[in-house]
Amino acid sequence: MSRFSDLASLKDEIREVLSRKRIDIDNFRYLLEELVKARKTLIELILAEAHDYAEALGINLIAAVFPYPLSKYLGQDPEILRKYLREIHVMLYHKCPGAACLNKEIYTLIHILSSIGFSADQALEMAKYLTGIDLDVDEVNILLGQGLKTYWIEKLIDQNARIYREKFVPIIWLDNETKGVARNIIRKYNYVDLFVPHNG
Repeated sequence: MSRFSDLASLKDEIREVLSRKRIDIDNFRYLLEELVKARKTLIELILAEAHDYAEALGINLIAAVFPYPLSKYLGQDPEILRKYLREIHVMLYHKCPGAACLNKEIYTLIHILSSIGFSADQALEMAKYLTGIDLDVDEVNILLGQGLKTYWIEKLIDQNARIYREKFVPIIWLDNETKGVARNIIRKYNYVDLFVPHNG
């Protein structure tokens, strides 16, 4: 609150919108974009301070972040990340059980939106707006078990590579489904980080 004075009133506006019987999607999107400004401000303040401290020690900053566009809603603005980080490792996990796993994040997002009054179609539309991933109801129902199609991982890789350019490093959750994707990435970008599960 001390870093972004408008956050208190924004919080009240969001609460008021969510308390309505019918949620106005355009208004909800507007408030999300306002929340992005607050998060972006805070992340930049933290990164600037960390960068100055690290630079004094001769250390380069590296971070693992969510893929754009979802990253934007967490305050991980590409322009700010590029300004302060030496490398930007983008977490592109198609199927895993924890935080930063796109299958779980999107599944949870859609269910939260449904629980606060969005129709199924509205929840899918909002999830597409926030993540850039266009799913139908059947695909959502299998997300936790089968994961996100690797098509979306490859699409996000290309999009994030364009945004972060020479600082981009993709992180792939390696299993049988993504071995081919990993090979393609290495051929295309010459590097990839692999997250290998213990049972994989």
